[in-house]
Amino acid sequence: MTEKRHTFWRDVVKYRTMLIMISPAVLLVLLFSYVPMAGIVIAFKQFKYTGGVFGSPWVGLDNFKFFFQSGDAWRVTRNTALYNIGFLVLGNLLQIAAAVLLFEVGGKWFRKIIQSALFLPYFISWVVVGSIAYNFFSYDVGAINNVLASLGMERIDIYNTPAYWPYILVFFHTWKLLGYGTVMYLAAITSIDTEMYEAAEMDGANVFQRIMKVTVPNLTPTFIILALLAVGNIFRGDFGSRLSRRRKRSARTIR
Repeated sequence: MTEKRHTFWRDVVKYRTMLIMISPAVLLVLLFSYVPMAGIVIAFKQFKYTGGVFGSPWVGLDNFKFFFQSGDAWRVTRNTALYNIGFLVLGNLLQIAAAVLLFEVGGKWFRKIIQSALFLPYFISWVVVGSIAYNFFSYDVGAINNVLASLGMERIDIYNTPAYWPYILVFFHTWKLLGYGTVMYLAAITSIDTEMYEAAEMDGANVFQRIMKVTVPNLTPTFIILALLAVGNIFRGDFGSRLSRRRKRSARTIR
């Protein structure tokens, strides 16, 4: 046991430079990924603003009972799964298509400009994205309704109509993450051995055939990794707002 302890500290001293370099990343993961996990206790409490997360009274499994008895459990779970499946399928298809087009298009500066333009929305906050959606689809001040009004057409209440929101959510989510995924797939494409493209070209394959026979199969590992990472987002659906509204309605009915 003593020898193992001495070996451990010798390794710490030996690799101290690398440990110092990695320590900020470890610290960020601990602060933003592990420390917030303590907030999971809120699922077993009746949250009150005056008491906070840890000062609110315990209710055990009452919140889960309310969720499954509310009648929204199946609908909320289904919508969350369907939204994320749409994000995953459509997002990855467009990201692969954009990466392939950027790789095939000639012109180094043109490629960099398009890549930067695609990647820019990734850094925009979701709050800003919500403001953009409001300014596009609002009934009174939305850009689309202003155009319709200027053309003598009737305004459409897009923003307050639930039927439009599945398409709006999928569009903005895909638009925001398009650049990030494109960069990932583009990096994977550039790592493909150029001899494979040269061999395909010598065999008479055209551009489309090279893409389907060489590029796409080599992107499969990257697609699987990104898909697995995206599956975790299915469990990040926000059920709170809908359930809180329903709980308030139930409380008013009881009173």
